[in-house]
Amino acid sequence: MTKRCSFCEFQTDDETAFAEHMRTVHKWDQLGSPSGPKAGTPSAVAFVIGAALALALNFVLALFAISGRPGLVIIVVAWLVTIGGFALLYRLHHWAAFGALGLYAALFFLLLIGGGATGPYTCFSAYGYPSPR
Repeated sequence: MTKRCSFCEFQTDDETAFAEHMRTVHKWDQLGSPSGPKAGTPSAVAFVIGAALALALNFVLALFAISGRPGLVIIVVAWLVTIGGFALLYRLHHWAAFGALGLYAALFFLLLIGGGATGPYTCFSAYGYPSPR
């Protein structure tokens, strides 16, 4: 009976070869169980850590732009720091980067709903979001 891998195009009739493929390529110790701790736990923890770091970074960047309308240098630095932060989080764990991106999206839409079109200016002025004035 031919076995097909759900993650890639690998297929074989040999049970041992399939188990070896899953162990070496996809890092599964035995069929049906991932190696190490439960698969959902590190992803959820990384997601929350990424979101928390993004929230802290966002407010630190907002402090630099709170005095008034930010100049081009502050906007460019804010974008570069944020993109670098996403790259670093993605390198640590891809779910950490997704957590950061999710937090940014949630924060933007909550402020948009709560404060109207100018609501997100509070946290996103460092990125060049237009001023309510």
